Amino acid sequence: RAASGGRGPRVALIGGNPGVARFYEKFARNLAASIDGEVAVVGLRGFLDGRRASLAWWFDAAAWCVGFERGCFSVDEQIEHARVCLADEAAACEREGRELVVVAHSIGGYFSLKALGAGRSTYACLVSPYLENNEGDAKFRGLRGAVCHPLAPVLVVAAAACAGLLGLLPKFVRRAALRAAGQTDGMDSAHENVAVESMCAFSTAFTMAALGRSEMRRLATPYDGLSLRGNQLLGQVRTRRILKPQ
Repeated sequence: RAASGGRGPRVALIGGNPGVARFYEKFARNLAASIDGEVAVVGLRGFLDGRRASLAWWFDAAAWCVGFERGCFSVDEQIEHARVCLADEAAACEREGRELVVVAHSIGGYFSLKALGAGRSTYACLVSPYLENNEGDAKFRGLRGAVCHPLAPVLVVAAAACAGLLGLLPKFVRRAALRAAGQTDGMDSAHENVAVESMCAFSTAFTMAALGRSEMRRLATPYDGLSLRGNQLLGQVRTRRILKPQ
C-alpha cells in the first residue's frame, strides 16, 4: 500500500498472472503521488513471494494435478478473493468520503469485472484485459496446447522444480538465466530485482502455470459481456490522464 497523505482517490490495483504484489510497488508509489491519494495492490492468491507454502497449498496443488481446480488454482476463488478485497476498499472509501478506482491488468481485469458485477458505483480502468482466449494468435495457441495437454501436470511440476533449483543459486546467476530466457525483457532494475527474487521458486512457477491453465479453460468461450450494472468504466482518454507513465 502506498499513500501520499492527500485526499485524492483510493485505487485498488489488481495485477495479472503472476500476481506478485511487490512487482507493482514502484508503480503504486508513483501513482499515489500523481493522484495525491492512496493505492492498494491486491496480489493474486497463491503467489507467496518468498513465504513458505502451506499444507493447504500443497493439497490444492496435488488436486490440480489430478484435475480438480480449487484454492488459488481456481478462477472462482480468485474472483472471490478480489471481491472481498474490493469490498474492504469500498468500505474504507465510504468512511473517508473518497471515490474508489479499480485498476486491473490482464486476467486481473476479468477477476475485477466479475467481482464488481454486483458492487457499488466504481470507476474501473482495465489495462490490456484478458477476457477471452485469443485463438487467432499462434503463440497463444501453442501455449494453450502445452498447459492444457494431458501431460501438463508432469511438465508443470518439472518446470517448477527447475525454477526451485534455480532459486538456490546466487542472485547474479538467476538474473543471467532469466535474462537469457527473455523473462525480464523491458524491465527496469527495480522490477528485474523483484522478478529475480520471486520467480525462481517452485510455488511461484507452479501457481503461474496451474492458474494459467485454469484461466484458459474458463476463458475458452467468448466473453459474456458482464455489465458493471451501473458502475462506470473509464475510457482510454481518461485512463491516460490518470495513469501518467513514470
